[in-house]
Amino acid sequence: MTLTHEDHGPVVRIRHPEDLLALIPHQLGYRPRDACVLVVPGGDSGVLLLTMARPPVDVPPEGVSREVSKALEHLPGAADVIVVVYREAIPESTASELVALTQQWEEIAGAVGVELLTVLLVTPRFWWNPVQPHVARPITLVEDSPVNAQLVALGSALEPPAPGEDPRWQKALREKAGELAGPGRVATAHAATSGQEARCATTGGDPCPGVDAAPRGARFGDRPRSSGTPGSGAASSPSPTSLAAWDRTLRRVQRRRQDWVAAVLETPAADLRDMLDGLRDEAARTCLFYAWLCGDRVRAEAAWLALRPAIARVRGGAGGSEPDAEAVDEALRCVVAVAGEWEGPPHWESIEVAHRILQVLDGIAHARVGGGGCAPAGGVLTAETADTVVAALAQLEFFRGRAHTAARLLVRCTADAESAVQRPGGAVAEVRGRLQRLGTPWWCTDPRTGWPGRSWWVRQTAG
Repeated sequence: MTLTHEDHGPVVRIRHPEDLLALIPHQLGYRPRDACVLVVPGGDSGVLLLTMARPPVDVPPEGVSREVSKALEHLPGAADVIVVVYREAIPESTASELVALTQQWEEIAGAVGVELLTVLLVTPRFWWNPVQPHVARPITLVEDSPVNAQLVALGSALEPPAPGEDPRWQKALREKAGELAGPGRVATAHAATSGQEARCATTGGDPCPGVDAAPRGARFGDRPRSSGTPGSGAASSPSPTSLAAWDRTLRRVQRRRQDWVAAVLETPAADLRDMLDGLRDEAARTCLFYAWLCGDRVRAEAAWLALRPAIARVRGGAGGSEPDAEAVDEALRCVVAVAGEWEGPPHWESIEVAHRILQVLDGIAHARVGGGGCAPAGGVLTAETADTVVAALAQLEFFRGRAHTAARLLVRCTADAESAVQRPGGAVAEVRGRLQRLGTPWWCTDPRTGWPGRSWWVRQTAG
């Protein structure tokens, strides 16, 4: 198979099954798990990849064929299909599994009107070809395919493996999950913001620009906007410890870009508990998103002073004392910004650092305790907490302008799915609602303000 782009651009030659398996993650942008990928050659110029959940072997082929036919109706001339089935676990009999899969997909392909060329079975460590169903080929054959290097040079869409998927970090993630397995919440001491100079969460503690040197995104119209330093009403109110814990961890990871996973894992358990508590709390979570967008924890703290009592009143609780006008203004800016209307551009360094911290938290929350199962360890690491971390990752993908990636992340959130949708203030329902209601943030449509891409972190680290 030969794949080319328009105007006789770069050519990718698929000579062996392992070359095709190497192509798929680069084209999709992720490594499929427990899914089917339909490879539909489009003549001599390209290929269409369709992903879908693995249909049960006993499901009638009519339902699946209708779905596939609908996807292929805009691809004239589609005549062949290759089916790649991804599984997390190795079946008891790979030969029997391949026979059953081949029979199932021959019926589906026949109903669609295309010819099934072959079915490949892939697990994290091995893959099988129906030609030799008893021969387990190592996944290293796929990793060593020259197609990988070629697609990386052409601009691969493949996401680098997250810490939770990297074997090097499995032991450390389990150990950290064990530290957090105890019940309850551990409070951490934090410095009060009253009387302090506003400091930026992403400059290692350097003072933030003030009114006279407001950066882009810190002005409203032609009027310089406040840096967010709490006013008189804010000085007597405590700031949430979660924002301070996140701030400390952000700074640590910034200083240690080359070993950022280790930097997060070295975070004290008390800080990690506070960080997870902040993600679970609706007001603190919204203010965390705001802090990462604007790169200023102090402004987020000012917004929290008004947002927390407002949410409490909406939920039917007591709102407490009335916040001052400056805190209310900052809270309104916070809500609008998180909805994608930040006049920005976003502070991408804060968002990228936060994204990496969340990836480690995701690995901790889903660590395989004792090597068995994916259930969270217990204590603070409940299934709801694990889903909340994934929802926060999805929110950052929304900021990046990658709604499809965000939606794919939310598919992982399965714990108490029905009750989570009904429960007010849940992170999964909140982020899913934003994806359904809101369009792509404006800054993502302009290369000058959009997400700088994964290579940005590499460039910053090398620099």
